Amino acid sequence: MEVYSKRDTKRLNKGQKYEIDYISNDKEKSLKEKGYFYASLSLKGISGYYSPNSFTLLDGSNLPKINWESSDSKYKKQLYAETSIYGDAVVKVGDILICKNESSKFLISGKKYKVSASDIAKKRIKVDGYDRWLSIYSFRFCSKQEIREMSLGSFLSGIAEDLSINTENRYIDTLDDITRNELLVKILFKSFLDVNRHGMSIIEWAVRKGGSKYSLTEGDFKDIGNLKLKTLLNKFE
Repeated sequence: MEVYSKRDTKRLNKGQKYEIDYISNDKEKSLKEKGYFYASLSLKGISGYYSPNSFTLLDGSNLPKINWESSDSKYKKQLYAETSIYGDAVVKVGDILICKNESSKFLISGKKYKVSASDIAKKRIKVDGYDRWLSIYSFRFCSKQEIREMSLGSFLSGIAEDLSINTENRYIDTLDDITRNELLVKILFKSFLDVNRHGMSIIEWAVRKGGSKYSLTEGDFKDIGNLKLKTLLNKFE
């Protein structure tokens, strides 16, 4: 279902066309099925929930009083419920988890790791190749599909997937050139906008503050330091 935004917000543009991912706009049905009602909708590619009154259909009419959810939204919710680590979730030694956020400079988002030690009382684990404790909330469980794909991949290739942290390599050295440059440009721009550089150059401050998580050096910025501003801006298009 495509709609137009009726107003400008931090994330929305007035008159811009958006596609609805989920909508709850049927009060009677919601009260009957859930016992409560909150009119809201979400949009594909845009974070957050919004009031249906902030949108119109393409013909200018109000949104219908319906409850509807796209198959993609249903799948994401099912996947979240299946893989999320929260509450009293138990993580055992030998479990294979997927990194959600890079709380350590050696973790790679989306990579699988094997649990080598678990302290559920303190919500922390260790993984193969790394002797420091890490928060379990930096990870999620593998979905059934991901487990099948991992088993099939190992069977077909005859090579077991690396499930450990390699402390010999920096995170940034594991990225392809495009992703690496995008990360460096973002760090560089943040340094450029920071007025509290304490007399340091933009690159020096980028290494000192913005790049400390990734163990960056000034040499890492050598290639993009020679690029023209237009070329740098194009990397964000």
